[in-house]
Amino acid sequence: ASQEFAKQGLNLEETLNRTKNALVLSKLSGIGVSESVGVLTSVLNAFNSSVVNSTDIINKLAQVDVNFSVSSKDLCEAIERVGDKAQEANVSFDELISVVSAVQFTTGRSGAAIGNALKTIFLRLSKEEVMGKLQQMGINIDNKDSFLEKIQKIASKVESSSSEDISTITELIGGIYQINILKSLLKDLNNKNGIYYRVLALMQSK
Repeated sequence: ASQEFAKQGLNLEETLNRTKNALVLSKLSGIGVSESVGVLTSVLNAFNSSVVNSTDIINKLAQVDVNFSVSSKDLCEAIERVGDKAQEANVSFDELISVVSAVQFTTGRSGAAIGNALKTIFLRLSKEEVMGKLQQMGINIDNKDSFLEKIQKIASKVESSSSEDISTITELIGGIYQINILKSLLKDLNNKNGIYYRVLALMQSK
């Protein structure tokens, strides 16, 4: 771990601190040390404007693990797979943790499956063709909106739509294979006391 961090150009103090946090994350989540290094590196690279340091990452993951029974292992697996795409979609680290937590809590799917699903959803929801079809269905979204603004508008529309329209909307965004994960996220976002909002409030209080 120390060698890997040193290769990134960190000074001795930064290398030691990140190595310590990689070991803590490995113990907390049950993932290997090399994977812990990868998670910390990918988060800090993708979210360098909103994440203070590796200690901040560990604390946030631990808080979710303790308070919501969402495993740090699943969070790490999802974040490592989708972190760069989340940043491109203008999703903050706190928001990404909240999205993954909401889906994992509801579906029980693995972090790897959730991360791969979110990559598909982020990508499809950025396409002009998909947004154009959603606009035709009365959902007022465009590329000026962040991912969370888009998905919250979609969630509101789905809540009052027919089963046929819901199927059309969710297939547009989730494709054929990610519909169930997308539906679980939309359902949670329509609940003001849902996991997403509760985790986000916890993250932002730290």
